[in-house]
Amino acid sequence: MLSTTRFLEPGGLGYPPTMIDQFGKDYALNAQGIYYRDNYSSAWVTDNRKVWVPSFEGVDWDSLEEMDRRKRARMMVEHNKNNETRRKSEYAWEADAWTDVFGAMRNDPSVEV
Repeated sequence: MLSTTRFLEPGGLGYPPTMIDQFGKDYALNAQGIYYRDNYSSAWVTDNRKVWVPSFEGVDWDSLEEMDRRKRARMMVEHNKNNETRRKSEYAWEADAWTDVFGAMRNDPSVEV
């Protein structure tokens, strides 16, 4: 059985359990290497972990692929607004999410078996 304190210790460094009480659950995520910040600095990465940082460089925002992506994003926003406005069930939210997020993959002929 894993000890909770061992699981949250980055690189075996100890800290008082009251730190999570004082700083919240974000500190526990940070201890596991999960970071939520507005910008990136390698100084924040603990124990020389590898961090993948997405980049938007080289993206042609006016390309046809981006137009399709925006169309799908608008559809997802409309579904969310509709579900919230009409107070739809959890099933409606889930069905829309599956269709909006995974529908393009399901209908993509390049991923057919």
